[in-house]
Amino acid sequence: MHFCTAYVQIAGDRDQTVFRDFFTPVSWPEAELLRSIHGDESVHTVIPFVHVQQSPRDERTRLVLRYGKDYVDAAFGQGRGDRIEVDAVEADIAYGAVWKNPLTQLEETIPPEEPGASKPRNARGVFVKQTEAPL
Repeated sequence: MHFCTAYVQIAGDRDQTVFRDFFTPVSWPEAELLRSIHGDESVHTVIPFVHVQQSPRDERTRLVLRYGKDYVDAAFGQGRGDRIEVDAVEADIAYGAVWKNPLTQLEETIPPEEPGASKPRNARGVFVKQTEAPL
């Protein structure tokens, strides 16, 4: 699952904009949930910067604990969480950056990129996600 930086306009009010940075990040599905709560145009400049292991079901549980079941059901429907998309299509990982992991509540450092690791980039120079082949 990707965690992201983002701007969130509370209740769609531009004068009440909150920047969620590396120490207060939102998960990829959390950005969608915040759009559902505050309005489609209220969450913008969502930039994925780190990938962590988290299943859709576990992320749904985390979001229910934080925002409440009614909001999560309204955004993703009722169910086991399989409708939650946890990975961004594109992500520019901030290798070496320090951030606070909301899953562990600890400050962590994103490991440096492996030397010689060649990752495809799109026309804007952003890394694009590759699916890993099963072993």
